[in-house]
Amino acid sequence: MIHTYLKRRRFLRKANALDLTPVARQLSETGEDGLVALLIPKFKNKKVAAFMIPGTRSKIIRLKLDRTGSQVWNAIDGKCNIGDICLSLKRISDDGFPQSEERVTQFLLRMYQDKFISFKEIEEVK
Repeated sequence: MIHTYLKRRRFLRKANALDLTPVARQLSETGEDGLVALLIPKFKNKKVAAFMIPGTRSKIIRLKLDRTGSQVWNAIDGKCNIGDICLSLKRISDDGFPQSEERVTQFLLRMYQDKFISFKEIEEVK
C-alpha cells in the first residue's frame, strides 16, 4: 500500500497537471437547474450503516457543486485531459473564464484528494 502511494505521489510531482485525464469515481445526479450533486455514502460498511441510520433517513450525503464545478464534473469523461476541459470552459463562458487552468487544476486536485476522482495515468501506474 505504501509502495503504491509513493509511486502515485512521485508520478503526480513529475506530471504536467494539464496532461492528466480525470476519471469520475463517485456517483452523481444532475438537478433540474443543471447543477450536479455528488452522492457520497455516509458509511462505507453496510452493517454499520444499517445500525447507525434508521430506515427512514437518507444513507447518502448530497454534495452540491456550483455552476463551474458542475461544468467541470460534466466534462469528466475519462477521455479529455484537464487542458481540454479548460479550453471547453473558456469557450462556453461569457467572460472567457480567467485563470481557468489554475482554478480547474486546483479543483480537480482537491477532488482527487477527497477520492471523488482519479486520473487515468495514475491508474496505469498501479
